[in-house]
Amino acid sequence: MVGGEGERSGAALLEGDPPLGVEADPGGRLADCLGRAVDAAHAGAWELASEEQRSRPVAALELEDPLGAADVEDGGGKWGQRGGRHFLRVRLLGFRPVEKPADRRWIVLAVFAAVAAAIVAAVLIGQGGGSDSSSSSASATGAGGCKEVEAPQPKTVSFKAPKQVLKPGEKATAVVKTSCGTFEIALDTKRAPKTANSFAFLAEEGFYDDLTFHRIVPGFVIQGGDPEGTGTGGPGYSVDEKPPPNLAYTKGVVAMAKSSAEPPGRSGSQFYVVTAPDAGLPPEYALVGKVSKGYSTVARIEKVPTAGEKPKQPVVIEEMTIKRP
Repeated sequence: MVGGEGERSGAALLEGDPPLGVEADPGGRLADCLGRAVDAAHAGAWELASEEQRSRPVAALELEDPLGAADVEDGGGKWGQRGGRHFLRVRLLGFRPVEKPADRRWIVLAVFAAVAAAIVAAVLIGQGGGSDSSSSSASATGAGGCKEVEAPQPKTVSFKAPKQVLKPGEKATAVVKTSCGTFEIALDTKRAPKTANSFAFLAEEGFYDDLTFHRIVPGFVIQGGDPEGTGTGGPGYSVDEKPPPNLAYTKGVVAMAKSSAEPPGRSGSQFYVVTAPDAGLPPEYALVGKVSKGYSTVARIEKVPTAGEKPKQPVVIEEMTIKRP
């Protein structure tokens, strides 16, 4: 590749450009053609050139314009114009085309930069997502995996007497959904038909919904079902049914709570689930049934931190329903 006078004098190869790889000039033919590169400032030089020089088969020369300059036909040769200078780009017949190899280092650097940027972005997104996820998880759950919920408002409910909703011996299960999970109670309608019926009645009336487990004694019982949330409330009525004389209050047994002043077997709405292997209580508390499924939820409730048997975090009965076969 050659240019006119001064055409390449101010253009240096970029640092790192590979050599052009031009072959040797046998017989000085290339040098002979160099003399015919004519600058636009010396347009008369073409006319001063000898007839022999002008009659050279310039059209037979292969012309190239790697810089993308506009081509202008002039006297059978092609002229490239850039920056006001004219230069004839020729390649002698018999020479192989000279191609400037691409500098792959720039490609490698560009790929490396793109990969690095992608990695950094992925790390930042991952850290941000993890932070949000951890924060959401922390806000959704509290101690022992229970959901953080607000304490419900006390209820003022009063019933005269429970309706008959279960027949003696009928199979029925109370499904207790809480903020710590769900567990089920198989109601003992054979040994405690009146107590089981009252419990089912209150459940189907929605009485237990949005009440709390207001008392937690680890290794003993968890107690709930008070509409006032203080341990003194009830449904407005009471039921008397003495428990079986041989009843043992072992792990998973559900019975009704009562005050020490009340007779054996009296119940209202408050109930408890035994968490001890054997609570060692006398057979004075009316039987409801036994946990048949989801005892892990009971264990989770038992682990909620307390202050004087009162849970520091509200444990809410979100819903209680009665399931029949």
